[in-house]
Amino acid sequence: MKKKEEILQGMEKVEFFFRCRTDFKFFCERMLGVDSYGGIHDYQLRWFRLTQMYERVVIEAPAGFSKTEVMGVMYPLWEMYRSKNLKILLVCKTMEQGKSNMLERIKGYIQDNEFLTEFFVPPDARTTWNKSEIRTKDGHWVKNVPYNNNIRGYRADIIICDEVDSYEETDTYFEHVTSRLFPGGKIILISTPVGPTRLIGQLKEKANMGVIKNYAFEKTQALVSKDGRRAYKKEPSEITIEMLKDCKSIWPENWPVEKLLEKWGEMGKWKWMRNYMCEVIGEAEDAIFPLQNIMDSFDYSLSFTKAIDEEAQYFIGADFAISGGPKADFDAFIVLKKINDQFIVVHSEVHKGWQRPLKVQRLKDLWEHYQTELGTIIVADESNMGTMVINDLRAEGVTVVAQNFHSFARKKLLVTLSNVLQGKGLILPRSMDDEDAQKFSELLKDQLTGFRRKRSEKTGGESIESTAPHDDVAMALAMAVSEGTRHETMGLSPVWA
Repeated sequence: MKKKEEILQGMEKVEFFFRCRTDFKFFCERMLGVDSYGGIHDYQLRWFRLTQMYERVVIEAPAGFSKTEVMGVMYPLWEMYRSKNLKILLVCKTMEQGKSNMLERIKGYIQDNEFLTEFFVPPDARTTWNKSEIRTKDGHWVKNVPYNNNIRGYRADIIICDEVDSYEETDTYFEHVTSRLFPGGKIILISTPVGPTRLIGQLKEKANMGVIKNYAFEKTQALVSKDGRRAYKKEPSEITIEMLKDCKSIWPENWPVEKLLEKWGEMGKWKWMRNYMCEVIGEAEDAIFPLQNIMDSFDYSLSFTKAIDEEAQYFIGADFAISGGPKADFDAFIVLKKINDQFIVVHSEVHKGWQRPLKVQRLKDLWEHYQTELGTIIVADESNMGTMVINDLRAEGVTVVAQNFHSFARKKLLVTLSNVLQGKGLILPRSMDDEDAQKFSELLKDQLTGFRRKRSEKTGGESIESTAPHDDVAMALAMAVSEGTRHETMGLSPVWA
């Protein structure tokens, strides 16, 4: 344990305590003893200053550059030092991650410091301090919580979310995390970016649309130019390792340029750019659906609609869950309107655990609702239970086309959808006032960007595989689009053969 004399270094207590309360860098370096590897750097102080100016701060920072240590551990400790009765929630993806992450490190700083132990540790700490929460003698409560709906049971003055771009259910943040904050409180989101469809990407999109206005976004890159500016002016996809050799590191004591660039060869360009320059290049080189094509299809003025356009033809894609269980796909039904060679998604729904009669009845209801004189067609996956559903629908007089799902047929569906997206022939509603359209377009974006080309080492042939957890919505859309193109040629050239 660091003794008081060692911490004060001959400084008067009154002056020392005042400096700690008013100077975050001083508090970290002198009270906490963080003085190795150059102490607190300018880029870290930039993070801190944003928390003093904004209620919501989103920090994208390189892996290994102390983003969690500074903003998830030292910052809440500083706020605790200068205040009383704070409630702080530390959010991690899972409880197990949290137990060994921020809270344990906060406790470590306190228990290794004679002043902080005196300030914070109550007499009953041995029994009241545990791996999920602590209560200090001056009224602070710090709780470690996993990122799930159970966060609804808590409220806080400060909420710190670690590695937020790894969170898979982004709706949990918008519905349950943001509502847990006391008025005037702060939310700090920390992460190395993972992908364009994750939480940080969604927040940036909402900010660009003017839907959210109290967020500050900070992207910290490991390398900058010699004069401290951005390391490059070209697009991230055009950057080569040679272009970065004359840059300087923002943390040279721990991450010299040579050490950083050594990682390039080990990780590959795309992963290196994401982990150290926080550049989420929209897709890998083997992507089928370029992110920009997907984004270009979004229409922020459109919502889902039940209104019938009598001049349109409707196509309903139905992809059925293969099996039951927690990891099974969903039944996905997509309603697509085609008018003047333009496809517009007007409705989407997913269901889990539905038995055959429910599937049949719901598809029949959709088919009857979206009827026009030009006709309405259901195209359905014929594999597994699909054949029985198709037969049942046909017995009810419903127009159904059976879709083969063997590898070649599946590839053809996805290539057709990619071609239509590239040709700007598909519109995806994404009105900020339509929660269902928002969820659909986000889920579809996640599924489409998960498709990859894969070349067989034996035959040299290319196939398409999904790296996303599910592909049901994407396949339902692909079936509807593919069937729609058969009814009238759109004149779109293929993306790849």
